[in-house]
Amino acid sequence: MIRSRKLLCLAALVIITTAAWTEEPDRIDFLVSTVETSGNETGVISQVRVDGPPGTDFTIRFDSGRFEMNARFRTERTGDDALKIRSHLETRRFYGMSERNLALYEEDVQRSAIDLRFGDVLLLYPFGGEDEADNLKVEIVPGLSERSPVLPAGGSRPLEIDVVQSAPGGVVTVWAEKIPHWFEVTASVLSNGVELARGHGRMFIEERGRVVIEPRERPPLQASAPDRLLLDLSVDRLERSRPSEHVAISFDIVEETDGRVGGPAVAANWAGGLSLGSSLIYELPTGLFEPGAKTQIEIGVHLAGSDRGVER
Repeated sequence: MIRSRKLLCLAALVIITTAAWTEEPDRIDFLVSTVETSGNETGVISQVRVDGPPGTDFTIRFDSGRFEMNARFRTERTGDDALKIRSHLETRRFYGMSERNLALYEEDVQRSAIDLRFGDVLLLYPFGGEDEADNLKVEIVPGLSERSPVLPAGGSRPLEIDVVQSAPGGVVTVWAEKIPHWFEVTASVLSNGVELARGHGRMFIEERGRVVIEPRERPPLQASAPDRLLLDLSVDRLERSRPSEHVAISFDIVEETDGRVGGPAVAANWAGGLSLGSSLIYELPTGLFEPGAKTQIEIGVHLAGSDRGVER
């Protein structure tokens, strides 16, 4: 469960009202606090400040034996004083012992996206409501950094993680990274090297998006041909290497005719890996757009315009 509230205090208002674009890229910091409640006692376990350029992502790993959490946060600046945080939480909590004296656990996976302004407080209760006697809370406060994006000696300032309060026993670990978020996906249906249909779309990493693939000719090449194909694709992972970077994709393809999706899937649970800027070719059912003709789909993945300048 995710809760969000706005801190109506002077400090928050100052951050919001002074937020403005500058000629140099701003840096954003995230104050991340982990709080555990046990019975009537509540205490801050750790507090970490993550400071980096817009689009900095961070991950919180918590393991106390009683609670386990792996929480990843993708961040994106959406305005002068606003940003969007996409969270992916994997949690595991000790529940008790079975009749056979085996440990039982509650497990859950949560995905959410929320819009915030600088100075707002994002409260996450990965294991249930705030009124539970035994619980974990993660508090995230985004704001504009006071640090210059340029080092005194020149060059861009790297990501920085400052430990404000260290967690005992290393139960909390936080790390951050800056990677591209947006990708352009192109898709072409080919027969004997001739392009019959094509489409393109823009995808956010780890989120499934849709590419509409439409025939280049109207009416369709044959009466039974679909009006168009729908490619539902996710860029699941970016692997950073030299000289080229690679992405892992997964996708489905279905037909659409007269505005209705029907029939068996053209492709279901297909996947692959490719270098950024290159493409993969998959065999499709024969005669998809032309009777008896072998058909292929070529899928390419490129960095979207807003992410071409991301340091890699």
